[in-house]
Amino acid sequence: MNALKALLNDLPSEYSTRLGNEYIKSQSLDHKKAYAQYFTPINVAHFMASLVNCRKSIVKVADLGAGSGVLGISICEALVKKNKNLKKIELTVYEIDNEILPVLEQCLEYTKQWLAKKKIGLVLTIKKKILFLKMHRFYRKNYHLSLP
Repeated sequence: MNALKALLNDLPSEYSTRLGNEYIKSQSLDHKKAYAQYFTPINVAHFMASLVNCRKSIVKVADLGAGSGVLGISICEALVKKNKNLKKIELTVYEIDNEILPVLEQCLEYTKQWLAKKKIGLVLTIKKKILFLKMHRFYRKNYHLSLP
């Protein structure tokens, strides 16, 4: 299936959106409701990412409802454009739907390869659940960028 392979010169966010859209088509309405799934449109992800302004060489990002990863991945792309000091991104993503994890992993691996070509490291952590109330203060304290 073409949607599962990256196209020549695909941005990671474009790849993530295409795989996310294929995933959405394959899931029932009941499944989407059970996980309260909403996949951020790429234009919204790019807009939100454009608001990022961090000049540190190592940046930590948390995406608390990753899906196919488009929001966190868009942040990575924006950091590359805006931050000439960037050497490494530590991206922690949370996702409770086990069925989308292979899609998320594929998108993040593509992002890691894309960043490596730019000599920027990507340290990935995928967490399969989150306790929002207990973790809120931890993320505000320990991450430079925290996504909704």
